[in-house]
Amino acid sequence: MERNAELIKELSEFVETDTDVEEYLRDWWQYLSIEGSVKGSAIVVVRPKSEEEVKNVIKFASSHKIPITCRGGGSSVTGSSVPLGGIVVDMSKMDKVVQIDSINYTVTVQAGKKLSDLERELNSLGFTLGHFPQSFHIATVGGFISTMGTGEYSGRYGGIEDSCMSVRVVLPDGKLVETKSSNSPRSSTGPDLTRLFIGAEGYFGIITQAKLKISKIEKYQLKVAYSFSKIDEALSSARDLLGLDIHPAVCRIYEETEASLLLNLNKVVMLLIYTFASDKLGQLIKDELVSLIHGKEEDSALVDKWLEIRFKYREQMDTFRASGLIVDTAELGCGWDKASELYYDTVSALRSLDGVQGVGMHISHIYNQGVCLYFTILFEPSLQLYKRIWDTLHNIMSKNNGTISHHHGVGMLKAEFVKREVPFELLKGIKKSLDPSYIMNNGKLFSNT
Repeated sequence: MERNAELIKELSEFVETDTDVEEYLRDWWQYLSIEGSVKGSAIVVVRPKSEEEVKNVIKFASSHKIPITCRGGGSSVTGSSVPLGGIVVDMSKMDKVVQIDSINYTVTVQAGKKLSDLERELNSLGFTLGHFPQSFHIATVGGFISTMGTGEYSGRYGGIEDSCMSVRVVLPDGKLVETKSSNSPRSSTGPDLTRLFIGAEGYFGIITQAKLKISKIEKYQLKVAYSFSKIDEALSSARDLLGLDIHPAVCRIYEETEASLLLNLNKVVMLLIYTFASDKLGQLIKDELVSLIHGKEEDSALVDKWLEIRFKYREQMDTFRASGLIVDTAELGCGWDKASELYYDTVSALRSLDGVQGVGMHISHIYNQGVCLYFTILFEPSLQLYKRIWDTLHNIMSKNNGTISHHHGVGMLKAEFVKREVPFELLKGIKKSLDPSYIMNNGKLFSNT
């Protein structure tokens, strides 16, 4: 304890510190709600206001071999922002918009800026970033990049990897690097090192700033809703939609369980939003949908209802927690050829587990190459059951050649699964080269063993 007091005193000489760490010891990871689960711990929280302060904190931690956990909004559902000792670097005070380039359609912004606050500033000038995750009002730019997030309008704007042109990062040795110095929209002068830090969850360094693509706000929207007798019909129609010249900005498909809960309609429901700069395109698309979608058209007010409730995830989860149950989510990605099989296998396997009280699913993102199936699982609080649920999910994903994490990242929850999807030795080599003392967000992203 005496050593900790000395370390905190030394830190306080060059960065704001706070020894009240309680609110930083958890994030949205539902596992933490189960008695006996892992508990976060930290010595101190620091709140840098500049890149220079971030550099000094990392140099200090490296010299003393103290672990660091970087934290944005704390909205991770995998434990990626839960500290396992050492220093928490709270980036919330680095939240400035450095530049909005209205000619080249880019924004340069510090990592601690909340997505909702950035969107508000961009909207005032007629622009949008286009990323609207459920954590929209909490997630920060740095956290969203670090977990390779994507939002509900991915059909129009893609994931954050499609928007991120470059980042500024403080490496584990305290050096500041910018992954791309040119202002060109594309460059083939070597590998795209920006991608090294997208999805790395602070494992290779702390992102301090990013340059992101922005778009003009499209003035016109087409909102359409359809219902189907079974999920296979909806999946087939969604795939056919991608054959049109214009893809939907949003395509959400809710199977009966979730449609009943969220939309009060006991059917498979598809919600579509198209966005246009021209009002002439909407009717053309709607006419084409008639021949492509083999379902019944429903009132488009269903889309408006979804738009109204889409960010109320925490309130929805609190309803179940009040009854003593745990709610977790799994966003599984696969090719179209496996989508139907994956849905039925997952629902059947999870519902067969003793203690699982309910399973729902919706399609959250569609691509030419495949789809994301987003499962919501309601179960009794049990560490053993929690492990069985995720082991079951991983076995199903291995069988269907899919990914265990489409957009929630890895954290502690999925660290053991990473090496089965990406070349572990290569990741391990990069980590060892950049961070030989393993101080940066260790225990997350992938297991070191």
